[in-house]
Amino acid sequence: MASLLQLITLFFFLVALSILFSSTLVHCDDDDDLLQGLNSYRTARNLPTLAKNNKAECLAEELAEEMEHQPCAAAAAASNATQQLQLAN
Repeated sequence: MASLLQLITLFFFLVALSILFSSTLVHCDDDDDLLQGLNSYRTARNLPTLAKNNKAECLAEELAEEMEHQPCAAAAAASNATQQLQLAN
């Protein structure tokens, strides 16, 4: 019975830690913050930094809008949509 109590205590401790860390460490609400974080990492690794590309952002938004209401099984169709958008531009 004591081991069951220890397991329950450990479980709640791990849940509390995961909630604590997920709310403070995962903060990527803003694209600029994400890009800045990626560039900081790349700079630390002596890699070239990434630049924001408005055309890529526009393409990603168009793809997201097309795929928004599609079921996951339509992944192959999404690949075709990407190729069609690239050809249209």
